[in-house]
Amino acid sequence: MACLLISKVPPAHPLLHPTAITANSVRLQWKQGDNGGAPIQGFVLNYRPANGEWEEITLNKKLSTHVVEGLNCGRSYEFYLIGE
Repeated sequence: MACLLISKVPPAHPLLHPTAITANSVRLQWKQGDNGGAPIQGFVLNYRPANGEWEEITLNKKLSTHVVEGLNCGRSYEFYLIGE
């Protein structure tokens, strides 16, 4: 009896970096990482002010940039992006 096993691993985190910064916004650009054999359905961008509450934005799989607005000048922020 033959058995076929297909294993898919979670996708690697996209490479995320800022491309433009203003007093109250940041434009982020990313390059999709290895999808681990599973097609990317979309992205989830998470961000927060340092030591603040995380906010989450669901993004279309066709996007490779996003502008986060409403940030406070002089405050530090953390960002991370995952593919799903």
